[in-house]
Amino acid sequence: GGSITPSGTVSVNCGADQSFVIAADPCYSVADVEVDGGSVGPVTSYDFTNVQAAHTVSATFTLDTYTIDASAGPNGSIVPSGSTVVNCGADQSFTITPDVGYAVLDVTVDGNSVGSVTSYDFTNVQADHSIDATFIDQTVATVITRLAAEPFEDGLRIVWQIDNPSMLADISLERSEAQVGPWTAVSGDVSRNGTAAAVVDRTVMSGTTYWYRLVGTTTGGQRVTYGPVQAQAVAAVRSFALSRVSPNPTSGAFSAEFTVSREARVHLGLHDLQGREVVVLSDGVYRAGRYQARWDGMGDHGKVAMGVYFLRYSVAGQHFTQRVVITR
Repeated sequence: GGSITPSGTVSVNCGADQSFVIAADPCYSVADVEVDGGSVGPVTSYDFTNVQAAHTVSATFTLDTYTIDASAGPNGSIVPSGSTVVNCGADQSFTITPDVGYAVLDVTVDGNSVGSVTSYDFTNVQADHSIDATFIDQTVATVITRLAAEPFEDGLRIVWQIDNPSMLADISLERSEAQVGPWTAVSGDVSRNGTAAAVVDRTVMSGTTYWYRLVGTTTGGQRVTYGPVQAQAVAAVRSFALSRVSPNPTSGAFSAEFTVSREARVHLGLHDLQGREVVVLSDGVYRAGRYQARWDGMGDHGKVAMGVYFLRYSVAGQHFTQRVVITR
């Protein structure tokens, strides 16, 4: 659990001084240091001055531990519960189980909501923590049944479904750059009508990952949380395009990215030099966005032969082509 420097047998001239440094390993602490068999406490250094005799110095260490306090409200349980001692650097999992007829309302970790989850893992524990679970009647818990976030133009489109709108007094959409918060409200018409609703959040930054959750209050005064869900904001797609095939040349398998600037039918196929389509990689209606097509090198009759081919991307009356060389 630690070290003393210098260690082993150290020769010291009569009348000279000698210092020792005691260092604990990560997740350990100095328990005690003994000099000539007597404790001098959990010090991290010791100096012998004007040495006139032989001496001994020894150090012992202890593994650090932390406490996770777990609690559950009425109508459910959390396992393990109470105070759990966890070794520094270890992991600890908790299982949250509602009673029959109830659902998880919310789970908070160190006072921050992580949503209506049924399990939570602390990994590489380096401090004390707390986890608390609350529960809600199942009929109220099913008010919100869907929440999704996806890239959309210059922002993120968040969609949700409310099945029992009459049970909600209010609802708000919140965003965070971390799963546990802090949370800020997203502006827009956060509808609590029965049909699916959506808000486009254009205040996000390209390349950044965000978390979204819905927070509402029932007509009975209970707080309900749904989520969080995760999405990454990407720059808006301005045009149709087919990116370079990678790897190329290839022994068979390759991937290629294509962009769709507006909803359109897409066809992506590999053609031989005679113009015959060897394999279809993508075909269907795609929404605006960036997509990646992967091919494993196989055709209808096994592995495609070596040679020169062309990957052809057809969309909205436009055609894009990339030359592909297949080797063995």
